[in-house]
Amino acid sequence: MSLDKLYRSAILEHNRNPRNFGRLEDPTHSARGLNALCGDDLVVDLAIAADGNIADVSFHGEAGAITLSSGSLMTGAIRGRSVSEALALTSALTCLLRAAEVTVERRAELGELAALEGVRRYPSRIKAALLAWEAMRAALEGEEVASTE
Repeated sequence: MSLDKLYRSAILEHNRNPRNFGRLEDPTHSARGLNALCGDDLVVDLAIAADGNIADVSFHGEAGAITLSSGSLMTGAIRGRSVSEALALTSALTCLLRAAEVTVERRAELGELAALEGVRRYPSRIKAALLAWEAMRAALEGEEVASTE
């Protein structure tokens, strides 16, 4: 399957059926993600266990297809991981979307998230793809709001 078809398929599937969409009861960390330019406004809730792993994660709000799909993919990718692993995935995804060249190792590290590479073809949408990730990072770093503007 071509990268473009994989990208479109992943975006459509996760937009139609976003995973972990809704409010998390009793989150330990939470932050709002805003992209005023396109109107995306979401909240990422996390429950960090005593061992430092992400026990649960969800997101909710109003956003377009790319933001919803990326948030859905994110929640599946970070659940059960350590905070440092989740932040490393954020860096890896940012590199995938913004770097001129991406290594095979970087793509392999991202797994299913590599489908978001198709966003690179639409530079104005990169911020939408990173919004949930930036909100997650902000929550883990004790910030209340993240913006991709």
